[in-house]
Amino acid sequence: MKSLELSFGLFKRPAFLLCSVLLFLIPYAQIDFYACYQTASQYTEGLTFNKFMFNIVLNKLLFAVISIWLLSALFRMMNSRLGLERMVLSLKGVLKWQAALFVVAVINAIGFFVISIPLQFVVSPIDFGLAEEPVDAGRVMVSQFSFLTFLGLFLGNANLFNSAMRSRNKTNEKDSIIVSSNIGELSLDIDEVVYAEKSGRKYWVYTNKEVYGLKINLTDLARLLEGKGFFRVNRATIVNLNFVDDIRFWEFDKYILSIRSKEKKEFVMSRDRYRDLKAQDFERAF
Repeated sequence: MKSLELSFGLFKRPAFLLCSVLLFLIPYAQIDFYACYQTASQYTEGLTFNKFMFNIVLNKLLFAVISIWLLSALFRMMNSRLGLERMVLSLKGVLKWQAALFVVAVINAIGFFVISIPLQFVVSPIDFGLAEEPVDAGRVMVSQFSFLTFLGLFLGNANLFNSAMRSRNKTNEKDSIIVSSNIGELSLDIDEVVYAEKSGRKYWVYTNKEVYGLKINLTDLARLLEGKGFFRVNRATIVNLNFVDDIRFWEFDKYILSIRSKEKKEFVMSRDRYRDLKAQDFERAF
């Protein structure tokens, strides 16, 4: 069943986290700003709205930004344990992933209170204990907890959308390798590669039209081409299986692999490598 791999690279972008805070926390906090100002002005002489807003920004938004940044690191660490690094593309898989995300969002909301709320009360220049009208702490806690849980769900689903778009773009893009030519380095579509080989101390990539130099060795090239229709027939050669024309037994447990190219190249392959090729479900009959 198909699945979507999530990278969580979005959480490493400070701009994304800052925009999330500004988008959701500031509108939410504006209501609290005015209510707190009305209460604080009753017992704090000379408290102007600008001074109050400055204190609130320092003691509320600053700690909120720091807390959300710290909790985003916690969010990334918990993903592997709860299976959020991969989502199965089915209704059950999506619901399971969203349920795990909800658990993370709740834990993040609890962590936010543990980190942020005590610090805000410690450094706050206003003693809200002197307020004439008591604050309904329960209602405030529930509303803030609900908001923070929603914020965690938003961050998780925003990253899910980002991962889906990256996966789609990667699928649409053609794979390529960097090769050298007489006009400099260029990007070569791997579908054009017929084979690559080592000759002396140099490495070459062959297409049906040109020959290009290669700056990496065949081991690194094989790693880049893994799972993309290529096979290392011997220590000095990697071939594109789409260009294989024939494989026949030769002698002493060795095989000859022929490819469709203008040079009509043939390569010697051991029995062990022939078995490895068959193990990769190379089903063409020869």
